[in-house]
Amino acid sequence: MELRHLRSFIAVAEELHFSRAAQRLHIEQPALSQQIRQLERELGTSLFDRTTRRVELTVPGTVLLDRARRVIAAADRSVADTRRAARGQLGWLTIGFVDSVAYSLLPPILRELKRRAPDLALDLRELSTEAQLAGLRDDIDAGIVRDVDSLDGLVITPLFAEPLVVAVPSSHELAARTVLTLTELADQPFISFPRDHVPIIHDRVVEICRTVGRFRPRIVHHALQYPTILGLVAADYGVALVPTSLQTFRHPHVRFVAVADDRVDSWLAVARAAGNDAPPTTAFIEITRSTAAGMAS
Repeated sequence: MELRHLRSFIAVAEELHFSRAAQRLHIEQPALSQQIRQLERELGTSLFDRTTRRVELTVPGTVLLDRARRVIAAADRSVADTRRAARGQLGWLTIGFVDSVAYSLLPPILRELKRRAPDLALDLRELSTEAQLAGLRDDIDAGIVRDVDSLDGLVITPLFAEPLVVAVPSSHELAARTVLTLTELADQPFISFPRDHVPIIHDRVVEICRTVGRFRPRIVHHALQYPTILGLVAADYGVALVPTSLQTFRHPHVRFVAVADDRVDSWLAVARAAGNDAPPTTAFIEITRSTAAGMAS
């Protein structure tokens, strides 16, 4: 049983007129009549009572009309869904992201992704860059990471450099400043990520302090997430170099001070496994790049 025969049958059943049905289908009436006869032979029953003046559905024809409409609707949905899947608008996508983009870059990306692909199922995972790099070789489709240039087996696409600011306690002598130089922090106690768990950001902070400020930071406390780092700052345990986007975390006992020096920044990038060209992944990366470009301009 061919779909075109079912479409022809539905047209005749709804028009109850072979000539009008043929016009609707943009085919010749003899061809339409032949299709209906072929369908009746295949089913072994008459679908229409025909006279010179009228065409009416038989009981088997009435039954087939209901079933045929369901079949055609399902076929049309399958075609549409297949095309949507090819455009990355249907399926499943597992996304990793560093916590610092949760209130800045990530929301506009997800809004645009929802607009373009509302039926795409998402699995969002807040993970360190290191955990994402490992997951991209397993079950993560794409990830937003920090300070990674290249890595074998992965495709790293740079997004933009985000300036770092200094988070200080509100009672700190530097809290009233709007800008400072990194050298002014040489004697300050620092709060940062532990190197054994988050080496990439830890090493980036140490490198910036050493090359730009000409000192090695005295790290006195560690935390695994930025909100905890800011909590320690608020409690007056030290200062911290954090991405500018962290200023969205409003805390009455934390102040953010800009840094005047150049090269005090952190690079954001979107990463995927080499060879992962699945449409949902490709769509996510394209949206991420365009969103990041808009934020950086």
